[in-house]
Amino acid sequence: MIATESEMFAGAAAAPQPLAHALRHYEAIDIDAYTAGLPRAWDLQYDQLSCGRFHGVFTEAVLPQMHLFREVTNQTLRQRGAIGPGYIALGVPTTARDDGYFGGQRVRLDTMLVGYGKIDFCSPAQSDLMGVTVDAQLLQDLWQRIHADRQVPWSAAPAGLAIPDGVMHALRDRLWRALQMSQVNPALVHDASSARLFQDALLCELLETMSVGMPLTDIKSAAARRKIVQKACDLVLSNPEAPISILDLCSQVGASRRKLQYCFQDALGMGPQRYLRAARLNAVRRELRHAQESGLGVKDIAARWGFWHFSNFAADYKRQFGELPSDTLKRATGESSDRQH
Repeated sequence: MIATESEMFAGAAAAPQPLAHALRHYEAIDIDAYTAGLPRAWDLQYDQLSCGRFHGVFTEAVLPQMHLFREVTNQTLRQRGAIGPGYIALGVPTTARDDGYFGGQRVRLDTMLVGYGKIDFCSPAQSDLMGVTVDAQLLQDLWQRIHADRQVPWSAAPAGLAIPDGVMHALRDRLWRALQMSQVNPALVHDASSARLFQDALLCELLETMSVGMPLTDIKSAAARRKIVQKACDLVLSNPEAPISILDLCSQVGASRRKLQYCFQDALGMGPQRYLRAARLNAVRRELRHAQESGLGVKDIAARWGFWHFSNFAADYKRQFGELPSDTLKRATGESSDRQH
């Protein structure tokens, strides 16, 4: 016997067996505050790459072995890290003005993002992403039972699956309705029995969608490009006091300038100079938020990250984040004072 959505709603009226923190919704205009509010199991760092004030909205529903979420952000971001050991992340873009970049691959609205282990996602401005994180072993077991003759469409590296428009539209609508249902009727996820039925229906939909997907590109090539990008980023950010020229960077990475440009453009959607400048500005911002602990001033921190012309730095910082560096420092000092009281 298969439970319908209406039967799930009816079942949710029974005596609930609560699941801790099953529903949550929050928004933030500070990227660090927003990142701090992400699920505890996630270990992600967000860097803002486009210019302007940040605004993000996050909604989630926690099921027994699945985490359903929606993330709406207004700036181009690079999201790096992991979503928790033993989990697979599946992302479905809902709306976006531009393409994103996931694991060294360009992705569009017809792409399902499949992340396992390390995540590296450059989300476009005005991004609206529906997604789930699922217990990896559960998904692996289900796939082998249902599609025993087919290889799993995910691996230890992030990948993008091209999904036919009609199938992608149906999945996008299903995930959106599922999140809406959990908000309208919280008992649906707070009751253990109903949550299990709800989760199984979603898993079935996800498995069916993945079964018709095709890998976007050769994963080995994407991984090689991503490795060059990461090596270049590590070289620049690990020693901020000693700026490195593009020639030195090419030499140490082992790539021509054209190849370096291609790798950055293909993996992150922008050239190395633009990206690395944005990354250094983000590093300054994070240090300003902890300046009370270090005792350093704005000029000290800016100089430490290679910004020696202060007026130009202040203008670039305001263009990037929508506020002066002194404003960031004042707010951080005020937040620290509030915590002490």
